[in-house]
Amino acid sequence: TQSSTLATENQTLTVEKLKMLSNNCSSTSTISGKIRNAVSGAVVEDVVVSIRRGVNKKSGNVVKSDNTSNAGAYSISSVAKGWYTAQTEKGGYYDSTFKVVSCDNVTNQDYSISTTLASPDMMRIILSWPTGSTAADLDSHMSIPDNSSNPFQLYYGLVGNGVKGEDFYSYGTDDNATLDLDDSNAPGTETITITNVKSGNYSYSVHDYTNGYNKDNASSTKLANSGASVTVYYKSSTPTIYNPPNSAGTHWTVFTFTTGGLLVEVGSMKHTKNPGDVY
Repeated sequence: TQSSTLATENQTLTVEKLKMLSNNCSSTSTISGKIRNAVSGAVVEDVVVSIRRGVNKKSGNVVKSDNTSNAGAYSISSVAKGWYTAQTEKGGYYDSTFKVVSCDNVTNQDYSISTTLASPDMMRIILSWPTGSTAADLDSHMSIPDNSSNPFQLYYGLVGNGVKGEDFYSYGTDDNATLDLDDSNAPGTETITITNVKSGNYSYSVHDYTNGYNKDNASSTKLANSGASVTVYYKSSTPTIYNPPNSAGTHWTVFTFTTGGLLVEVGSMKHTKNPGDVY
């Protein structure tokens, strides 16, 4: 089962694709992985990881739980086969949920969690894709307004201070839009933090670098089937979560944003070869 909540009346909601499990799964298995900081990539200890049966199941009976070790690791054994929702809880971090599976002891079911934002004018965007994903290397791309409200593309190709995962656009001292984390293998996380959301137009996209870069691959469905999700924190501890549409393409335009209109889901898919051409 999969649960989801409509934010507004008559909303069209795109939920994530679910893979049916093999009948050959053992009756019980161990679910394990690591919990990391979405900005630094460091492991986070003493996180309570609880599981509920079903996908996007954020309330109701907790089946089992575990606390992460000093290596950020959790392990929950003897779990009946099926899909589960894992919930994380730790002081100073947002509570979050992610999908896990019990089937033949799948390991590396990792997830990255965000510290609570210091200001309501900040925004954090977290792209995640799981172990076994059909897309190995997904990239975050964001069009942001510069000081003249002209668009500027923030992505890994922008060299901020020469360190991978620390590409940024600076408006002024301590006022940046920063690509904090840049992964190139599943399970992966890419995180963008905007220190001070400006007036002007923002747009956020995901590019399937593995299947898109310099390839004529317009019919690829690997991004659609990747299990990726985009989580956005802005002015609330309850995030907005987006899942890719069920259509072919290597370039998923996820949402647009303005301070007046807030987040607007786009949910379109097309093919783009060159990462620099996403925006």
